[in-house]
Amino acid sequence: MAASLNCFAVSAGNSSPAPLPYPTACSPQAWAATTPILLVTGLMRYDAHVSQGGVWVDPALPASFGDVHITNAPVAGGRIIIDISNSAASVNGLPEQLTFHRGHGPWITELVEQADRRRKGGIDAAV
Repeated sequence: MAASLNCFAVSAGNSSPAPLPYPTACSPQAWAATTPILLVTGLMRYDAHVSQGGVWVDPALPASFGDVHITNAPVAGGRIIIDISNSAASVNGLPEQLTFHRGHGPWITELVEQADRRRKGGIDAAV
């Protein structure tokens, strides 16, 4: 059985002899659960674009973070390992069709333009 953290509310005008449960404070929020993951991936500047054939990492981690080691990260049907030490990134286990790039990934405007060109004229995304 999982342990639960409970929160109670007490009001000065409360006629109840015991505190009342305050359930919304106890309910996990989806955005709160993903916040640590989004923080780390944002600071890693991790950007995977399978359609572009690459994974980009351009870390901007504070020194207080120390080294970062992420295992079993899903990408393109496989699992990769990401290591960051002294703001230098390495990626191991990439599927064959992907290439690791140091630096920022394609800008969203570039991706939209490529998708528009493909839709209009069948131009390959690698152009």
